[in-house]
Amino acid sequence: MRKNAQVAVLGNETAQNLFGSENPIGQNLRIGARSFEVIGVFEQRGGFMGGSADNFIMIPLSTMQSHFTRSSTPQGHPVQTIIVEAASTELINAAKDQITAIVRQRHHLREGDENDFNVIDMQEILKRMQQIMAIFQLFMASVASISLIVGGIGIMNIMLVSVTERTREIGVRKAIGARRRDILLQFLVESAMLSVSGGIIGLLLAVIGSLAVQGQTMNNMPIRAPISFDVVILALTVALFTGIVSGTYPAFRAAKLDPIEALRHE
Repeated sequence: MRKNAQVAVLGNETAQNLFGSENPIGQNLRIGARSFEVIGVFEQRGGFMGGSADNFIMIPLSTMQSHFTRSSTPQGHPVQTIIVEAASTELINAAKDQITAIVRQRHHLREGDENDFNVIDMQEILKRMQQIMAIFQLFMASVASISLIVGGIGIMNIMLVSVTERTREIGVRKAIGARRRDILLQFLVESAMLSVSGGIIGLLLAVIGSLAVQGQTMNNMPIRAPISFDVVILALTVALFTGIVSGTYPAFRAAKLDPIEALRHE
């Protein structure tokens, strides 16, 4: 490395994008009008919240302040964020206490003064994300429940119309020996098949939507929307249950029809 050379450390993804399979250590890259020598590459960290944690270039703070930012203060552009990694998860709280004490001392805060900074750890961010996901899941469950109720009412109305239009047919079947449970089973099966057919159509649309977004990227992160076999079974089971519940009242109504009155129906 040249004496007084400007240096940089690359994220794993940045190193691959710039140098491919070539070893980036010792290579030079240009940022604006200045040249930097690569002295290190971070291990791959993955992504978080749809973004990549491997796509960055790290340079010394003094170089950043003196060459890439403008500020009226002699010290250069103020530091907005400092990222600290604890030695282990058990030491996170102790590290937060130490950081708070050091920053309060550097900011000349007296005892009783409120902090003019925030110390946030990943556990808090994860908790907030879990809360957001819980609210989102509750919202989606509410939408799904309303959809099931509306769909069930629709199936019930269709089956009631079907019973009315087929009253004479039901009378003929009873007249030639069909029992109540036969009529009941017939309409329950028809209702269940109607609901399962709707569930299959919904699954086909979901598969098409999943294939459409598969391979797309968001913030340099690939979108994955797999549909598992368990989800398919659950969706068809819920559709079947909804059809049976919705068709119960029309089926009982058809089964209780008097054959003589049914045969007189026009």
